[in-house]
Amino acid sequence: MYHEIVGSVTPEERDTIRQIHYQRLALYDLINVLNDRCRETEHLDESLYQRIVKDLGRANAEFESWWRAKSSAYKWKNIPDGHWSVDFDTCEVILERKEAK
Repeated sequence: MYHEIVGSVTPEERDTIRQIHYQRLALYDLINVLNDRCRETEHLDESLYQRIVKDLGRANAEFESWWRAKSSAYKWKNIPDGHWSVDFDTCEVILERKEAK
């Protein structure tokens, strides 16, 4: 796995992306719970599911927008098939890529 520190963000920027990240995780978890419940009961609360999907779409758009804005402002290195992440403890931005198997 490729792993390189390519920059950093401010604590406020870190807090913003961390909040978006955890919101996305929570929404994915809710979808999984609803899917599991649907398999058990063969009933899906369609309106709740649609609201979660809509919120997830907004969160994903916000996530992508944050990364585009920050990568443009800070001019972080990028590589094909790579992605950035933020170390929430240090505020470092890490460029990663999983190696092909």
